[in-house]
Amino acid sequence: GNYKTQYYLALLTDPPAVNATHITASPSSSDGFYDLNTVVNLTAESPVAIDAGSRYRFNQWSGDATGTSPSTSITMDSAKTVTAEYLIQYKLTVTSAHDAPSPGVGDHWYDAGTNVTASVTSPADESGGTRYRCNGWTGTGSVPASGTSTSVTFTLGAPSSITWNWETQFYLAMSVYPPGTGSVSPVSNWYAAGSQVEIAATPNSGYFFINWTGTGSGSYSGSSNPVNITMNGPITETANF
Repeated sequence: GNYKTQYYLALLTDPPAVNATHITASPSSSDGFYDLNTVVNLTAESPVAIDAGSRYRFNQWSGDATGTSPSTSITMDSAKTVTAEYLIQYKLTVTSAHDAPSPGVGDHWYDAGTNVTASVTSPADESGGTRYRCNGWTGTGSVPASGTSTSVTFTLGAPSSITWNWETQFYLAMSVYPPGTGSVSPVSNWYAAGSQVEIAATPNSGYFFINWTGTGSGSYSGSSNPVNITMNGPITETANF
């Protein structure tokens, strides 16, 4: 009788919940006996889904194999035990209608225990007298439920989400005609959409107020002074003296 020496290859996972079926071996398809000096190619599946917001990520090989690449090989010159080590990851979903937040809009995966700093730049997307101001966030999972700043740091320990909240602002441009004949209040500035602003004109010595000339939705044109306007869009108000 002719015999060959064979050695046993044991394939394990850490944690065991990943299941060794997520490791493939070649030329065979799993753990078992291999002829002496057979080169066995191993591949660890990564990622491995747990649920919609959680998954396992391959981290490294241990035992009789080493390295951080999901693919490796060993030579069966003795009995071998190889463990594929995995880490849990959680999904962070970012939602924002404006700016380019960090992390960006969409889904991001992080190892459990990762400290994440999420932020936006505010105000954002200024164009034609309209811009957007971040007035905070709402969160789920490991993200605090709400806040009013433009940055928040948290430790990811569960599937999570953060939604950046924005308010629309319009620009009020105030001016005097002819220049130097009086003053106006308030000065040119940004205001929240729908807010009311009282405007007033004060003539310099030797001049008197005539009227307002306004353009834009919610503006005022007339002789009342002071008067309230409503910021329904970018507005220009000129005090004529």
